[in-house]
Amino acid sequence: KRDYQLFLNQLSREPLPSLPSGEYTWHIPGFSKIEETKLYSPTFQAGAFNWTLLLYPKGANQQGQLSLYLSAAGSATLPEGWARHASFTLTVKNHLEVATRSVMKRANLDRFD
Repeated sequence: KRDYQLFLNQLSREPLPSLPSGEYTWHIPGFSKIEETKLYSPTFQAGAFNWTLLLYPKGANQQGQLSLYLSAAGSATLPEGWARHASFTLTVKNHLEVATRSVMKRANLDRFD
């Protein structure tokens, strides 16, 4: 038991490894004139993985409310049983109106598979 406690004490003193991170901004000019029901962002890399954003300008399930999702890029070509976890924040900024119309949603840990 003493060796186990020494191991835990040593482990708690070691710094945690930094996790890979990234940031991506998708500018959508003429957003109010978009007629498509869904849009995909260009593929981008964050945290050593490729991602895309999936946007439903008029809503995915509830019409009239914008829906935005983070998606693993190329998931159809990934091997069977693949999975990745990510903590992320999605922010939608309305640059034409007051800042109160902007929205930020945070996901502490989501599983993508």
